[in-house]
Amino acid sequence: RRGPPRSGGDVGAWGELVGETYYYYAAENKWTQGQSLNEARKGHGCAKLGGKIIVAGGVGKRDNGLASTEIIDISTGVVRSGAPMLTERKYFRMATVGGGQYQKVLAIGGHTDGIAGHDIASVEEWNAEEEGWELSPTKLATARHKFSLVVVPSARICSL
Repeated sequence: RRGPPRSGGDVGAWGELVGETYYYYAAENKWTQGQSLNEARKGHGCAKLGGKIIVAGGVGKRDNGLASTEIIDISTGVVRSGAPMLTERKYFRMATVGGGQYQKVLAIGGHTDGIAGHDIASVEEWNAEEEGWELSPTKLATARHKFSLVVVPSARICSL
């Protein structure tokens, strides 16, 4: 049985940016390579929602900030593009919160690109029906990037 994919995007052995995805088979204790992302990235966020993995933002091959989104279908492994985020963000966190029909993916905080870049306090919500991002009415009390995050329990988030 195919395990959930490890999000694509990382730095290879020679420092190059890669967009590979991998599946872990727990019963066999084995990793298998899946379809690569359309856009290699690092510093991105990813979260599972239903039968899909949402991968968004990060830093691209030209060291540019990304707003792009890719959707991985867990059952087929197919990667396709989704609507871009409202804000280019890197080194942010994504989390799946809620349950059942109230489950949603949030993109939280991060850093904008460029010389005048700054930390972000805003939160974007993934609209699963329209497959696009919307600005959440909530935001971080303090803008931040490269922070830790854990969902406890599924309807609450602790940002460290």
